[in-house]
Amino acid sequence: MSSRHATLPKLLPLFLSAVALTACGGSDDAAPAAGATPAPQPLLTLDGSAPLVIGHRGLPGLYPEETLPAYEGAADAGADSLEEDIHMTKDCVLVARHNPWLSDNTNIATIAQTNPTVAARKRTTPGVLVDVGYDAAKYGGPAQYLSDRVDPADPKSVLKALVVDGEDHTNDWSVTDFTAAELKQWIGGTTYDAR
Repeated sequence: MSSRHATLPKLLPLFLSAVALTACGGSDDAAPAAGATPAPQPLLTLDGSAPLVIGHRGLPGLYPEETLPAYEGAADAGADSLEEDIHMTKDCVLVARHNPWLSDNTNIATIAQTNPTVAARKRTTPGVLVDVGYDAAKYGGPAQYLSDRVDPADPKSVLKALVVDGEDHTNDWSVTDFTAAELKQWIGGTTYDAR
């Protein structure tokens, strides 16, 4: 037997092993190779439909929150809808802002040091007492309640409570204490993201 024929019986088991391994691993359902990222699976709601993508305050990871660029960025990124925080000024103009409190991310406290009008609008009490609109004695309820309105005679006056989500905002300023023109005059351009 030639040396070539003598080597063939030695290589035959290796060849058959290679064929067997190839036949075993050819499925598309095979696990990804080590270190490979598996293909993403779609996230679905309980009824099997795709979830809505909501731009919370716009797209605040890339743009200042509650701004037109943040809203447009969220829409461009494919958001199905936007979630905005809206507050009303003293003259009933709507302002897009995460919360109504101004000391969080404006220079209002600095302005108040030299502007007595701004200083006087700092909140020191949580609302005003308002008479109820029903016969309290007849129904057994209180005759007054603590309102979050600035002026109980003016139903349009909107004042947020001073304790919001467990945070005390006594000695703070609110969007609702100022007109839109006053906000532009005194703090326009000074807002920054409170991150």
